[in-house]
Amino acid sequence: MGGGADNTASGSATFVGGGSGNTASGQTATVGGGDVTSPVVKPPPWRGYGNIASGPASIVGGGSSNTASGSVAIVGGGYGNIASAQAATVAGGWANTASAMYATVGGGAGSIASVIYATVGGGRENTASAMDATVGGGYYNSAGGTDATVGGVGKTSPAVKPPLSEGVGLTPPSLKRPP
Repeated sequence: MGGGADNTASGSATFVGGGSGNTASGQTATVGGGDVTSPVVKPPPWRGYGNIASGPASIVGGGSSNTASGSVAIVGGGYGNIASAQAATVAGGWANTASAMYATVGGGAGSIASVIYATVGGGRENTASAMDATVGGGYYNSAGGTDATVGGVGKTSPAVKPPLSEGVGLTPPSLKRPP
């Protein structure tokens, strides 16, 4: 373990580089740093939880309240991001989820890649929910057919959602402290 406070490296060959409240528990898992404070979402005294790398060989680079629970899953940073399947990746952003093998979310806010090889490049509240589906960016876009691609403007999903403002609209369960 590097530095910081209240960090835990409990798995075989795990590492926590610094920060506070971080946990590396999967075999060879790594948390680079980060801490339990939220830089933007809600004003004090609200606090998130530290980063968690619980999957074997999983990595969380930094940020706050991020979780990499899949085998070789990666969360680069940001806030409240989840990579929960084998080789799932969330590069950064806020409240993004990659929940299937090889699924990827590049950044943005509130986007989901939920099926094998699904990709969301960025934007806000976009969803790639079919094999090899891609959403480039924009907002409220959905690619739900196999090999479907949405370039990324806005509102291609049939369900129009209210606009995101002042942290309202993106409160996934992932932002609650895990049990």
